Amino acid sequence: MTQSTNHSILITISSLETGGAQQVASALANAWHRRGWRVCVLTYERSSTEGFALDAEIERITLPYPKPTFFRFRIFLLIRLIRWIFRMRRKIHGSGAEFVISFIHTNNIFTILACLGLRRVRLIISERNDPLRQHLAPPWAILRRLLYRFADRVTANSYGALEAMAAYVPRRKLAFVPNPLRQPSSGQVVTFTAPTFLSVGRLVHQKGMDILLKAFQSVAAEIPEWRLVIVGDGPLRCDLKAQARSLGIDGRVDWVGRVIDPFPYFHAAEVMVLPSRFEGTPNALLEAMSCGLAAVVTDGSPGPLEIVQNEVTGLVVPVEDTSSLAAALGRMAKDPTLRARLGKAGRERMNVYELDRVLEVWETVIGVRPQDARDESSLKNPDSGRGQG
Repeated sequence: MTQSTNHSILITISSLETGGAQQVASALANAWHRRGWRVCVLTYERSSTEGFALDAEIERITLPYPKPTFFRFRIFLLIRLIRWIFRMRRKIHGSGAEFVISFIHTNNIFTILACLGLRRVRLIISERNDPLRQHLAPPWAILRRLLYRFADRVTANSYGALEAMAAYVPRRKLAFVPNPLRQPSSGQVVTFTAPTFLSVGRLVHQKGMDILLKAFQSVAAEIPEWRLVIVGDGPLRCDLKAQARSLGIDGRVDWVGRVIDPFPYFHAAEVMVLPSRFEGTPNALLEAMSCGLAAVVTDGSPGPLEIVQNEVTGLVVPVEDTSSLAAALGRMAKDPTLRARLGKAGRERMNVYELDRVLEVWETVIGVRPQDARDESSLKNPDSGRGQG
């Protein structure tokens, strides 16, 4: 593939700590840098525990965000925020970037405000979740509806998110861009001593781990040899561990915590479970399926249903339905032929998420690659209607 050169791009994101958006931002930055682009990444902080490494030659800008706890009166915080946005504007202008790509809703809003009126800068923002179900605190929900239309392009990693944003963003500006699959970053090998259900995600309400624990407890007696492994960390860790104890399954649940490279766990497990209440397009699901892992997902958001077709590339269950999830777990555990069939079909489905293909889409969206005969800004999902079969 011909490499692009002589382009300059600035990526803004609050941090490079663990998270799906952080993973995508770092992958894009490194890939474009290796293609000869001049790449700069602006974050609010820079930590020694960053989950995703950037190539050493990539320029970093750190712009500390004013924390609300420092101010007794809202007006003082507002003044500091305005000054901070103007500082961001100066950093963006001073970078000389042709293209600015912003990730995550609040940062998108700040970046739009910082770029208003800047000439010779093309702004592309990226929505990473389900706008219909991700409830933002005031004033962010209103600002998203008011300001997203001022970006040059508005991207999302699911067609459902694009359809939701079409209520306040001109359709000609909307574009679907899939998440790029990353490669394993370590040679670590993980071995489980029992057949295993695996769930990967932050331990927050959105991810529905409490539902998964209840479902596993419901079916545990029928599949006594199976275990549940949860990879991830978050504010609900203690509550969820207490829930597992109260359900009497703590001896069959392993809490791995946060890991940089989850691929060894994907290779070691039998089934990937995504019990989320809502999602964008979760990287963990894509990575698990790329390893041939059979998947169980909920229908809480359109993103996963654009990947998992019920009974074809995985099993789909109603969101927050413990009984249905338990039945799906039991079925997967008892039918190795089903697991193999779904895992194989899921792995084949992942071809579209390979990094080179995703970069082609991004470069078309930002305007450095001629658009082909397909309309990449179309809201029509090629897999629409397949979610639950």
